[in-house]
Amino acid sequence: MKPPQALAPAPEAASDPRAQETLERFLALCHHNVYPPRTFVMVPGDTADTLYYVVEGILVVSMAGEDERDYILDHLHPGDFIGETGVFVSHHQREVSIFTRTRCRLAKITYAGLWEALEQEMKPWAVDFLKLLGAKLSRRLTKCNRRLVTLTSLDVQGRIARILEELARGPGAQPHPQGVRLALTREELSRMAGCSREMASRALKQLEEEGLVRSEGRALIILREAEND
Repeated sequence: MKPPQALAPAPEAASDPRAQETLERFLALCHHNVYPPRTFVMVPGDTADTLYYVVEGILVVSMAGEDERDYILDHLHPGDFIGETGVFVSHHQREVSIFTRTRCRLAKITYAGLWEALEQEMKPWAVDFLKLLGAKLSRRLTKCNRRLVTLTSLDVQGRIARILEELARGPGAQPHPQGVRLALTREELSRMAGCSREMASRALKQLEEEGLVRSEGRALIILREAEND
């Protein structure tokens, strides 16, 4: 496992005032709901007619595979949209499950309500908002492509290592005196890597023996010392 060059997420670039104003205008149009931890926001078969925006908290996106096992596709954090493809392409039903990992606050608006607003009160910011949404979609597609290559080209230990590197650079990583802390269980990691819990545990044990990670309760520490190995 090649350790990340930066053990904490890189600081965000200075906010674009126009983009910030656009987002504030959008959020003012939305309904805001609070969800307790481990609550389903959507499940397969739900009507796909609403755009969500994560204001607070962490959510998990999962989908059942052909083997009927539930696989984790992504984690969502503040600043992420949910259901953004439906703004451009009509979907009748949701295909994934999304549940809250922590207490979450979500802003939501129907697609019909959004397009009406973009043609009326948000018209001066319509292009800016669609650019914002398009940028989010582009980054998500790039991330999915990289994850696909990881899952198809690496063995289990390689997949586990690559996923940990990715998460260590993400918004869910927490600073730790020895590196970066990831609130992640072996079960969750196995569902992200497409392997059994036992295989994930063996891969983690090997990474621990190499001094790259360390277990801490229900979390993993990506060790800073690994950068110099």
